[in-house]
Order: sequence, then structure tokens, then C-alpha cells
Amino acid sequence: MRRRVALLLAALSVAALPLTGRAQTPPAMAPAEPSAAQPAPATVSAPKPAAGKVTITPYGFVLAQAFWSNGPFAVRDFPGQVLANHDGGAFIMEARGSRFGFKIALPDDPWTAARLTGVLEADFKGGYFATNSASSYNAIPRLRLAYMQAQWGTGDTKLTLLAGQDWGLIAPLFATTVAWGYDPIFWQAGNLWRRSQQIKAALDLGAGGVGVSVQAAMLSPADAGMATSTPAVFNGAVDYGEGNRARVPNLEGRVALWAKMGTRKIFELGASGHWDKRRFSPAGAANLYSVDTTGEIIAADGQFNLPFLTLQGEAFMNSGAGDTPFALTSAVTAIGAGTAAAPVAITPLRSRGGWGQAVLKFGGIAIPVGYGMEQIIYTNNAAGAPDLASIGVGAGTRTRNAQFHTGIIFGANNPWKYSFEWTHTTSGYALAAFGSQSVKADMFALATKLDF
Repeated sequence: MRRRVALLLAALSVAALPLTGRAQTPPAMAPAEPSAAQPAPATVSAPKPAAGKVTITPYGFVLAQAFWSNGPFAVRDFPGQVLANHDGGAFIMEARGSRFGFKIALPDDPWTAARLTGVLEADFKGGYFATNSASSYNAIPRLRLAYMQAQWGTGDTKLTLLAGQDWGLIAPLFATTVAWGYDPIFWQAGNLWRRSQQIKAALDLGAGGVGVSVQAAMLSPADAGMATSTPAVFNGAVDYGEGNRARVPNLEGRVALWAKMGTRKIFELGASGHWDKRRFSPAGAANLYSVDTTGEIIAADGQFNLPFLTLQGEAFMNSGAGDTPFALTSAVTAIGAGTAAAPVAITPLRSRGGWGQAVLKFGGIAIPVGYGMEQIIYTNNAAGAPDLASIGVGAGTRTRNAQFHTGIIFGANNPWKYSFEWTHTTSGYALAAFGSQSVKADMFALATKLDF
């Protein structure tokens, strides 16, 4: 029996040799610090290949979670929006946040002398084939990252050109969490994270442990709205939202100052901006009258890494940009009726928000504590009550969202980590009359993650 086991282990070792030969180096251990701006797909980097060779390095993690909530969240595995229907809570377990990817390194381009690399990454958060909870384990894969890049320079001074699907530049930080890593905590409460198809350029200039980063990107004009033109076949098309109809790409940029000691970044302070254009038509107007709007976001971000404490956060101001928490779209009013309707007025909704987090670290334990919030900006009427109707906000519109998050992460420095986390969410809604109402709920999560 022992001889058979020994032969089996030897056969498995021999079978694994081709894979280890392509990867060349094992994955590095995940760092204790939270994600920095423009978080890398993984800490493992594809080693430079030998002449004429292509190196493919796999990475990812297996993630298992259990969620318990005492109120009606719009999504049962994320503490984003609390519904105002007073329904009950839920308990759910899942593993569809598990992730896999490949980092690709090619020989240097002989024509431009650029270092050529790429990333292809996916998880299983693309939805369900299931029609009931008995088969909810059957999740659909989702493309997360897919880009190629060329880089010139060495060390802290380099120029990078990227094309493909990657993180946006506006407000790029991520809070520390294990349970809510695929849908970042504080999303819908001050975190404007974004993945998008884009062409991006980045220039890093650094010497003596300090430096500056300048980035600019042209992104696909995706938005959370629906095309409202006619004929009705266009309504809701994933490739024909208001941004696509405007025929203009989104533009983003970011400038950051940073300092580091050795390979450890001590702090980074960034400022970023977003601009977009969208085109609206009144629903049912066969004459296709349309009106264009512009959206703008300005944001600031910062992160400080101290020996036992990390402080990080973001803040932003938004005007009609259709941000992901509220899918804010400019209100379009029309005169006339039926085919005679034509848009005559635009009300760009404005919002402000942000989030902040402190992460206490000692040994292999991390304790994150943070708060995030976003709300629509409005004025009061003569009676001192919120005048939401004047900015086109109707009854039932979510006007404010806030999240308080904390927990404890064990094995924060190890490939295998696990956590217990709690989020308290408050969602505010506009009422039919002047004023608003708030609903609250809690979500608790147990999570364990094995990085590879």
C-alpha cells in the first residue's frame, strides 16, 4: 500500500512539472497592507521570460462566505441598499466570489524596446442560470480584467501604455475587507470604483523615495441608465445607453504624490477627475428629439501606511455624472404630448460623498473600522423642508446611503485568511410629499479565503 501511494505521489509531481516550468516562480504571499491606488490583480508578477519564450503565471483565490442579515437588502450578499418594503432578512452561503487569472509576460518588443505584459482575470459573479435558490450555486463566470500593456523605464521612473479592461482612474482606492472584496465595501456609500474598457497612459517619476504619478484615460461611455429613444427596440440595450448615444468617450485623469521607504509605500495623495456626455430623448417621442447633458466628478484620495496602522479614504463631488450608487441621470422634462413631445429642460442631479477607514494591524490580525456615505444635494423650501421635487427627485428615489463597517481578519499576512465582519447600512428615500424616510439593516459575514 505504501509503495502504491509513493508511486502515485511521484506521478503527480512529474505531471506538475510542465506548469511549474511555465510559471517559473511561485506566487508571492499577499501583503498585509490594503490595496493601493490602481490595485494590482495579484501580488505575484510574471517573471521576465527567456529569449523567445512566453511566461504565464496563474493566480487567484478560493473564497467561501456566509451572510446573515436582519433586514431587506436589495442584494442578499452585499450590504448596499436597504429596501423600504419592510421585508425580512436572509441567510445565504456561497463561493461565487472565487477568482482566477493569468499574468502574461512576453519578450521585449524588438521594435519599440517595450516590456510587454498582459492580464486576464475572471470570477463567478456574472449572475445565475438558476431560477430558484436550490440551484443558486450554478453561477455564471464574469470577465473582470483583460488588458495588455507596454512599459518603458525602470524602478520608479517609467511610462506605461495600457489597452483593455482595467480599473478606472476616478477615486481608485479600495477598503480592506475579506468578505466584500469582489463588490467593494462602501460601494453605494461613497466608493466610486469602476472597471471599464479603456486606453490609458501613465507616467511615473520618482527618485530618492518620493515621486509623482500622472495618468489619463479614455473610457467606454457606459452608464447605469437605459436608452430612452424610440423605436422601443433600443430601450435597455447594453451597448446603447445614454453615454453610447452621445458618441463621445468618457475622460478621466489622476495626479498623485507618493513617498516610500524601500519597497514600502508610506503615503500617497491623489486628485482625480471624470467627464462624460450623455444624450436623452423623451420616452415615446417618435420624432427622436434629444438633448445632451454633461457629467463631472472631482475626487481626492489618500492613504497612509504606518507600522501598525493604515489610514485611507476618498471624497468626491458629482454633478450629473450618473455614478454607480444612485445611477443619477439628468431629469428630462417635455412639453406637448405624444409625438409632439420635445425635451426643453435639464436638471443635472448633484451628489457628494466619501469614505474613510482605519486598519489596526498587529501580528497576523487586522481590525478595519470605517464609514462611507453619499447623498443627493438639495435645498429646502420656504417651510424649511427638503425640496426634492425641484430637482426632479420623485417618491421612492434613494437620496442618501451610509455604511458603517468593522470586523476582525485573522491570518492577514498569510495565504489563508478568514474574517468576521459587520456592516450597518442606512438608506434614505424621498417621500411623496416634502421630506424623506430612512430604513436600516445589519449584515454579518463569515469569510475564508485561500490565495494562490
